[in-house]
Amino acid sequence: MIFKHFFKQFLFLPFTFLLLAIPYQSCRYDVQEEIDERITLIKYSFPETQTEQEFIDGMAWLFSYLGAELPKEKFSSALTVKGNKIFVKLELLGFDESALTALRIISSKLKNSEEYTLKEGIDAGRFFAICFNSSYNYYKITGAEKSFIGFLSKYSAFNRKQFACDSSSISKEARLIEYTIEDQDILKNYFVSYEGKGFFSSNNFIQANSTEVFDFMKNGQPRFMIYDEQGNLKTSSNPFFSNAGKPTKCMWCHESGIQPLFRETPDIAGYLTKTEFLNDRNLASEKLEKFHAASNSYINYSDKRIHTQAEYIYLSYYEPNVNRLAMEWNVSESKVLELLSGVSTHTNPEFPFLKNVYHRRDVENFSPIKSLPAASDARESSVFEPEY
Repeated sequence: MIFKHFFKQFLFLPFTFLLLAIPYQSCRYDVQEEIDERITLIKYSFPETQTEQEFIDGMAWLFSYLGAELPKEKFSSALTVKGNKIFVKLELLGFDESALTALRIISSKLKNSEEYTLKEGIDAGRFFAICFNSSYNYYKITGAEKSFIGFLSKYSAFNRKQFACDSSSISKEARLIEYTIEDQDILKNYFVSYEGKGFFSSNNFIQANSTEVFDFMKNGQPRFMIYDEQGNLKTSSNPFFSNAGKPTKCMWCHESGIQPLFRETPDIAGYLTKTEFLNDRNLASEKLEKFHAASNSYINYSDKRIHTQAEYIYLSYYEPNVNRLAMEWNVSESKVLELLSGVSTHTNPEFPFLKNVYHRRDVENFSPIKSLPAASDARESSVFEPEY
């Protein structure tokens, strides 16, 4: 009798576990579906004031910076939120095939990290820091031209205009801005800034062939490229000539005004006047606004506040506070303070309410959970720039 009772219990136990497993598995994201274009991102509540909807909108804006068209009818299916996890179907976001190829490679490497294995997902801030704030990856995803000659050849059929800027908020001295806006299609317009030393008004400007350029992707978002003296892509501008930094530093100013002038600059004989240049700039801005108004995008491009929500996502990764690190590392806040006892904090100069934050580059090695590293700086020249 004892044996029969044990035998019945033995048969019953696997059946019980099976029943328990069924509802559990139904709530889990199928890892097999994540092979290729699908990835799970983790939202950490920092800054605490950012709502779930603001976070989703910020993510959408960052995906648009990478070239996603974000069709309205597919967006709700592309992102699914469960708790602090966001399940992303990249193939529904409106990327072209070359962008998806680059994203597949990055996603595959992220999924092989210790962080993804332990948490069944990756920090959303880290994901965008790797895809957006790491210049080489940004270039690959957005389909940037590998050479400056290749870039110019795309627009060789159009007439070029030139504006000499003797007083720039970006260039250390003067710069020459070249562009075309003659076509009504904003996607056929571009702007180039040739850096150099000296000033046009002193007749001593020497062009250095260090260039910062942008054109427009199929979704209307600007795509930035920086080329060195040999015409090859580089991760950031030459600080000897320019304060432009990395492509990600360029976004806000050119997005809000295409090619704004923040300082008074004299008219230079032989080049466009300031008035002529600003009229062309305004025309290009109007064309871009019409393009966005006619698009089928989930994003409301006229609401620039969403840009700020996008910035919070990667800035909170690059400048985390104790609470965020505790959530990332699965330890208590006191343990974080113990680990980082010799590391100083600061206040973010752009968003002063982000106080007592660390620089990611100072704390990354203290993490008990290892992950795929992003560029060491979000906007400026980095000691480490990954290319995945």
